Amino acid sequence: MSYSSKLEHLIEGLGGCGLMQKLICIIIHSSTIVIVWSVLAMSFIGYDPGFKCHILDVKFSSLSVLNLSEMSTNRLCSVGRNATCSAYAFHDKMNTAVSEYGSICSRQDKIVNQVVGDRISSTSYILYHATSSWNLVCDRRWIVAFITSIQMVGDAVGAIVAGQMADAAGRKPAMLTGITAMVLFNFVGYFTQSWQIYSVVRFFIGVGVGISFTVQFTQMIEFVPSPWRPFVVCFPSEPLSSMLYALVSWWLHDWKRIHLLKTLIGVFILTTLCFVPESFRWLISKKKFEHAERSISSLATVNGVPKPDVKEIFDTAATDINKTSKATTVFAMYTAWYCMSLGMESISVDIYLTIFLINLVDLPAFSVTGPLVNRFGRKKYCFVVCGVSSILMCVSGILQHFDKISRPSMSLAVAALAVSLLAKMTVTTASIALIIYTTEIYPTVVRSIGYGFQSTVGRLGAVAAPLLIHLDGRIPGLMYFTCGVLIFLSAGSIARLKETKGVTLPDSISDTK
Repeated sequence: MSYSSKLEHLIEGLGGCGLMQKLICIIIHSSTIVIVWSVLAMSFIGYDPGFKCHILDVKFSSLSVLNLSEMSTNRLCSVGRNATCSAYAFHDKMNTAVSEYGSICSRQDKIVNQVVGDRISSTSYILYHATSSWNLVCDRRWIVAFITSIQMVGDAVGAIVAGQMADAAGRKPAMLTGITAMVLFNFVGYFTQSWQIYSVVRFFIGVGVGISFTVQFTQMIEFVPSPWRPFVVCFPSEPLSSMLYALVSWWLHDWKRIHLLKTLIGVFILTTLCFVPESFRWLISKKKFEHAERSISSLATVNGVPKPDVKEIFDTAATDINKTSKATTVFAMYTAWYCMSLGMESISVDIYLTIFLINLVDLPAFSVTGPLVNRFGRKKYCFVVCGVSSILMCVSGILQHFDKISRPSMSLAVAALAVSLLAKMTVTTASIALIIYTTEIYPTVVRSIGYGFQSTVGRLGAVAAPLLIHLDGRIPGLMYFTCGVLIFLSAGSIARLKETKGVTLPDSISDTK
């Protein structure tokens, strides 16, 4: 019997998916709250709630040609070259009491109606979003895409670090490092006073996200038997956390309070993670047999089963290395997923409702992927779903383009929204299947390095996503159509990979040949 087969039998002897394994999965899936909220933060923090010109700087020589009485200040950036808006007033659609110019019930609201020299100021303003705090509109709107891309660069760096750290120091230290980084810099974000410093904060939050997201699935699947691995990965913690974020954003309605809440939740999750044992698969692969035996003993004690004899497994432990790659498909999927998750303004009527809906459709995606990959296999399922998602993305892009350039049509808008939601669901389905596929192909000794490499390539797509979102504002539908083409072109790389359905989780290079 091979070394990997012995480990599979050991897991079954420890109770299979017993109480301890369930507790480990609950704790790690709970960490998704901080991870997902940190990823989606800019969808609310960088949201443009609508604005009016608060102060219009006008050159004296141009006063004779400006009809000030008939001028609308709604989304007014400038009037030719002679009048430029230097301050803005932002709307708040979630407040029930509003004036002609915006909310009047916030403690931060301020009503000003005055003319001073050549400056015209009229309206109210609030500071719930970073957009309104730092006037990230008009010629400064690019800053939102820049901050989001900086976060995704940190995400990519975190994925690189995670792979090396998790395979060198262990899964648990890497996970604790990632959550600690998010807790620390979300707390720093609460006190940030400028967008430049906030960009640095979001970079390090991204590093924490990249580390945690790369390690969490590896850490879980190494504790459970083969039939349970898809279900462990497919538990819908991400869409549930995303929908909860929409509700919390609507409730708190203040980006700094959200930072503080993430910090408090993160501290609680850090405390619970301290009780999660290290992966005994990793410990054995590194010949840390004493620590591995303690980890196995803790599982046996909590699950209420006798401690199995592990001497034979320790004697046959292997240390070989293998690498596999399907980075192009991962890049395309991550680009599409982040574009749709962060670029909600392309289909948005109400930002909070859209955040909720765009993640609600992920629930069926998570629910069906586990049973379906077990029935049809990882390879076939990934290939088919990638094809379907590419078609839906292209159709959605075409519908959005005609919806924006033609006369307003309710039926066309509803069709674009429906197809966009279906596209998001299929992209999520394909992404989950790829996570299962990737973690099963790599052996234990380099599983985190391999998955970290795939995640890094995927995060490059996440870096590109804000730029595509920005371009989509100028060319409606471009973002969805581009992502659809990328997925279609990359799906062929899946055909070169071997099927992993029903295969023992490899622990060394000899198991992958």
